[in-house]
Amino acid sequence: MKNIFLIALAVVSFGFMACSGPNFATIKIYNDNDLPVPFNLSYKSNVVDTSGIESYAPKEYQIDVYPKGDKVSATVWKTSLDQNELKIELYYNGKLQDMEKTSSILLPAYVEFTIE
Repeated sequence: MKNIFLIALAVVSFGFMACSGPNFATIKIYNDNDLPVPFNLSYKSNVVDTSGIESYAPKEYQIDVYPKGDKVSATVWKTSLDQNELKIELYYNGKLQDMEKTSSILLPAYVEFTIE
């Protein structure tokens, strides 16, 4: 009987989390000129912690998150010496939560958001 109760509790808990909206945040990295600017990215939530991603803007990433109380953050570094500006935006539920930009290889751009 105890096992049935635990299974029912797990199903209800999972159903509640599934109905709480999207369980991901979105990171967008781009520049206004649509030029392929090279970058290095790290991002983190209570679900995932990733670093060392190398790519070219424009690029978009989805980060798995918990729907309540999760803190999401991301840092992007330019890896080229050009003067192109690199922008990073953090979205949750389709709404912009934070945005930063950098045009220097020495100054990373950092965004963060805590899900209420």
